[in-house]
Amino acid sequence: MKYVGKTLGMFVLTLSCMGGAMAQSTDTAPEAAIGESSPKPRSTDQRTNNRLAIELARYATDMLAVPPISVEAIKSSLVFLEEAVHLAPEDIEIAYRSLEVAVLSEQEEAIQSATAHLLSLAPNDQVAQLRLLVMAIDQFQLAAERIRSYEILLQPENRAALGPAISSRLAFQLAMLYRRTGDQDLFGKWIGESMTLDPSFAEAMAVGSGYFQTRVDDPVASVELLVSLLMADLTDTSTPTVLANALMQHGAYESADRMYTLSAADLIVSEQAPSNNLLADLAMAQWATGKGEEALTSIQARQLEMNKMYRSMTGSQNPGMSPLDLALLEAPLTPTLATVRAVIASDSESDAAADALAAAEESYLNAIKILENSPNDSSKERAAAKLELAWLQLWLGADAEHAAVQVASANELSQLSELAQARFDGWILFRQGHLQDATSTLEPLVERDTSASLGLAMILEEQGHLQDAAERYLSIARDSTGTLVGIWSKHRLEDLLGAPLPPSETAAAMTALVNTIPRGVDRYPADPSRAVSFTIAPVSENIQAYDPVQIEVEISNNTSMPMAISPEGPLRKLLLLQSDLRVTGSKPIRYGPVIYDIGKRLRLGPYESYSFQVDMRMTWVGRVLNLFPLEGSSLIIRGISNFIAGNNTSSKNTVFTPGLLGSEATCEPIRIDGIRVDDDWAAGVILSVQSAQITADQLTNMALLAAVIANDSQDRINATLSEEVREHSIEAIIAAFHRCDDIQQAWFLSVVKPTERFRSLSEDGLADGNRLITMITLIRLLEIGDPLQVLENGLLISSLRSSDQTVKALAEWIERRTQQMLEDELNREQGDAPAPSGP
Repeated sequence: MKYVGKTLGMFVLTLSCMGGAMAQSTDTAPEAAIGESSPKPRSTDQRTNNRLAIELARYATDMLAVPPISVEAIKSSLVFLEEAVHLAPEDIEIAYRSLEVAVLSEQEEAIQSATAHLLSLAPNDQVAQLRLLVMAIDQFQLAAERIRSYEILLQPENRAALGPAISSRLAFQLAMLYRRTGDQDLFGKWIGESMTLDPSFAEAMAVGSGYFQTRVDDPVASVELLVSLLMADLTDTSTPTVLANALMQHGAYESADRMYTLSAADLIVSEQAPSNNLLADLAMAQWATGKGEEALTSIQARQLEMNKMYRSMTGSQNPGMSPLDLALLEAPLTPTLATVRAVIASDSESDAAADALAAAEESYLNAIKILENSPNDSSKERAAAKLELAWLQLWLGADAEHAAVQVASANELSQLSELAQARFDGWILFRQGHLQDATSTLEPLVERDTSASLGLAMILEEQGHLQDAAERYLSIARDSTGTLVGIWSKHRLEDLLGAPLPPSETAAAMTALVNTIPRGVDRYPADPSRAVSFTIAPVSENIQAYDPVQIEVEISNNTSMPMAISPEGPLRKLLLLQSDLRVTGSKPIRYGPVIYDIGKRLRLGPYESYSFQVDMRMTWVGRVLNLFPLEGSSLIIRGISNFIAGNNTSSKNTVFTPGLLGSEATCEPIRIDGIRVDDDWAAGVILSVQSAQITADQLTNMALLAAVIANDSQDRINATLSEEVREHSIEAIIAAFHRCDDIQQAWFLSVVKPTERFRSLSEDGLADGNRLITMITLIRLLEIGDPLQVLENGLLISSLRSSDQTVKALAEWIERRTQQMLEDELNREQGDAPAPSGP
């Protein structure tokens, strides 16, 4: 990968030196340089540098967690993160967060700077490498120059250096550029290159599959594309259905059954009920492969679901209805599903077949009644429904007179064509026993009408002309594959032959392609850990106050194929982390979940694992721990990968659950130690901070002692320290604070509760014009419980008029946020707004 970095750097440098060819639209100073430039100090105490960087990163995160996200919030977050990167240049998590906000800001200079810094820490980061390359190319104004740049990068020697994942995405960008210029041939060439370079790149596979399917008149090739698309993204619930439809259409019934089953399982895991049409298709595929009972069971499962909902709805509308009467109610199936059940059940014993046909008739009659009550003209729709019912009755051997009534009624609503009238006349004659007349009526229609051909085949079989009937059934089974008539004819032919009908060459080729999909894929919806697993573990299970609260997350690809990490999947780039914090002596604290971007890799190779660390102190957890540093706490973190959001109707809350290939993991509890406080402990702290230079440990104890003083000032009756020790503590803290460097002072002010006794400390920093202390003091105004008090704060008012645009932007955001809090408070008092979901 060293060569990759060299190639990347040389390419970007080359672009930067091409002067006249580059875009000339960046004459003004970039917005990243907000306000006046100021020196950025660092402490010789690196531990405090790191701690302050974490606090600043949390401020940035907090600002972007409050909707709506404003320009001021983005600018201020970027400044906080730039300071954090300066303080802790080796912290890769802060580097990633800085890049995320830079991208959000759309400031090219900030993005380039953040990307370059990240690559200095993680030179193998393919996402950052790709971003830098694309940004460099985007500096060209002309499409021809961009195309030339991509083609240089995609030369064989450069592909070898960049690797297939990056090369594939560059080829995709080039293909899309050609499409925008209208060159379809070169678009096709490069989208194909992208698909070939990385078959796990789901976006390229989706675009390419769609493109090539419209240009290839080969059903087998079409299925091959769909199989590749399915393998690229196992979380796309639509691909198995589209693939199954293609397989059904060409008689590859076993593979269609497999894909429809996978589609239904995918939808259930995604908390989407499979549609009635999908279940009908699944049942037909099962029936086609000889699993008639299983097909009827699939439909019966939907019947039971509908019965439950129907009875519940009826019971709520009719409270006086007895449980027995409710239990006897049966919900009508849709005509399509009812028809499929009736046709499949026609092979069953007579009572079951009659019941299924009666239910289908009732379903059609209900649908016709609904159409009759429609305020719009539904004549054509009612006529079509009556004809479908009549055809089903005639096909399955119901009373021909009833069918004739439906045909006549349909003809009154919308006149039948000569072909349709002749078809029904022939079938009615057949069911009335007039076989010769029926044959004479249907025979002229068979070349144009499948239903007429089926009627003739059944007449031939009834007359004992079995070979002629078999030939007719074979023709229907081949010409009408995937339909009820085609499958029914297939079964009748197999009964006559006493052997299964072999698949066509096309169906066999399609089945061979589907068989390349590992059987394990079928089990992934129910057992996603076979495909992907992830774990969460604390870096340290026992930590001290103000220490990082780090967890290590590991994601593993347990399959033999690469998996992309992207918004589309199959590994979704967002991970949900939910923290449960328990402060000793308080109720459990649980605010909203944290969404963490894991998209630092383009893909995971076969059986590859990827781990990274997350510091929960950069989330609301850090803010709460700063409020309660003395008591001791325990933290449990639950994670959900590939999560989906749903509504909990009982509590009216949003709930998160694993979606396709998603799973949950919980880390072992993390214990944050508390402090046993008394006068002796305080005296020890006072003595330790007398040194000329303050260390990180001494600064920690100063902050803890300040927290004790803040608590005692609120409850003097139950004060922990004696009056004398408390006064000495205040004097010692103030004296030691002035011996701290700027960074130590800033960190102290970022974690200690603002109190009257320490007001002078922040005032000194403000008087010196320390921008960092000013920004920390400003953002901590939001910790004041009273929004009116915040709006009237002198620092906020003066900052709104500041000539320092960075300070002013932050003040404007705080003013807007406080006004929003005030409005929410007023709305809650009126009962119009929910309680806040976060601190």
